[in-house]
Amino acid sequence: ASGSGSVYVATGGIAGYAHTSSVIYDCYSSGSVSGSNRRVECRVGGVVGALGGATVTRCYSTCTVFSQSEKNALAGGIGGHLLSADYSNSVSACLSLASVSADNYGGRYTYVGKICGRNASGSLSNNHTAKTDTVGFYTSTLGWSADVWDFSAVESGGLPTLKH
Repeated sequence: ASGSGSVYVATGGIAGYAHTSSVIYDCYSSGSVSGSNRRVECRVGGVVGALGGATVTRCYSTCTVFSQSEKNALAGGIGGHLLSADYSNSVSACLSLASVSADNYGGRYTYVGKICGRNASGSLSNNHTAKTDTVGFYTSTLGWSADVWDFSAVESGGLPTLKH
């Protein structure tokens, strides 16, 4: 996925912008996610670009995430930007195996994080950045359900997939 905009760019592997009371759960993203614009802030995330009163839980990303902006370049493995105190944001029980980078053209600020690029106001809990080959990590540590997730590839080095 890639994004562009005239006020700001919000690009994510699942959603660009998750607003008030949005809940993104039990999902994963792979591939490449990027946002680039010299004049406006770019918020790029492996799952969601910007959260404005949203929750992300039980998700993972293996994306290559890249944000580029002269204004502010924000890039996160799960969320690019958890917006201000006016919003209640939460990222929990997520796994980021994303490759995350940003470039500000020598301009303002660059925010890069494996879970979140910039956390202006949000709760981050029980998130991880290393893969394991034990099903118990996903079911016990992260609380992912075997009713939703297929863990058959985990013990041979793979990642969970969603059941159909």
